[in-house]
Amino acid sequence: MPVGELAAVSNAALWALVGTIAKSMPSSVRPLHVTSSHAWTTVVILVVILVALGNLTDLTTMDRDTFLLFVGSGLVNSAGSITFWVAISRSQISKVFPTTQGLFILVTLISSTIFFDTSLGIGLVGGAILVLSGVILMNWKRDDASESSQDLRGTLILIGMMLATAIFWVVGLLTTVEGLKNTEPIIATIIRNGIPAIIYLVIAIVYPRMGYKKAVGASPAKMLAGGLVFTLAAWMFVFAVDNTSPSVVAVLTNTSPLWAVLLGRIFLKEKMGPRAGMGMILCVVGIIIVVLIK
Repeated sequence: MPVGELAAVSNAALWALVGTIAKSMPSSVRPLHVTSSHAWTTVVILVVILVALGNLTDLTTMDRDTFLLFVGSGLVNSAGSITFWVAISRSQISKVFPTTQGLFILVTLISSTIFFDTSLGIGLVGGAILVLSGVILMNWKRDDASESSQDLRGTLILIGMMLATAIFWVVGLLTTVEGLKNTEPIIATIIRNGIPAIIYLVIAIVYPRMGYKKAVGASPAKMLAGGLVFTLAAWMFVFAVDNTSPSVVAVLTNTSPLWAVLLGRIFLKEKMGPRAGMGMILCVVGIIIVVLIK
């Protein structure tokens, strides 16, 4: 498997693990706490690596336009992360992942053809259709005639959150593609997470009632583990974008429902029915087709 595609699939598995860790945290740990710890951990670790490699000047000598692209990418990506974690806090991880990622694939394919004149080959389109089919199958729910209007309202709000998440992430992806023309993945990853980290730090100082210290104390091991896994996932994503097309990245990274369903079943004891199993098979076949058929 080519390195870009391998990085994209690895990102999908790691991202599902990040979600599983976050979902297992106590209720006192809010979505903002999670996204903050992810950003801070990523910046600290990657800056240390950059210093160790003697390449810190690459960060300080970047041209303004590239820097601003990554700043914008970081801001919209963080907005997407917040809406994503709020959605997870309202529903099962095995439901939120499939819907969000399916929307992300669809919007990215459309956007890539419009803004980057990407050629959608039969392998990419066929694989995307299979992945989307698997996503829909894993997320399928029988209609309930007794569903209350309040439940319907909550469902619509949840769908709105997932659609907003997908749009935010697509904008972050496309701006990252443009910015990587002039810099390296590790630099892009630092800036994409560094700007949000600064914002989170200001929020923590200005609004001490947000309870960051209490949230970290409630589950320090899981908070650290989530941050470490997120750091690797964040770098893998940018590396994948730098080594293959955005459309391929969108399809392969968004096979994370495959991993989310498995991890949700193993660690969170969420139920996985026959449809979820069939959906997983379709996702795997979709991955194979995207990688092997151009």
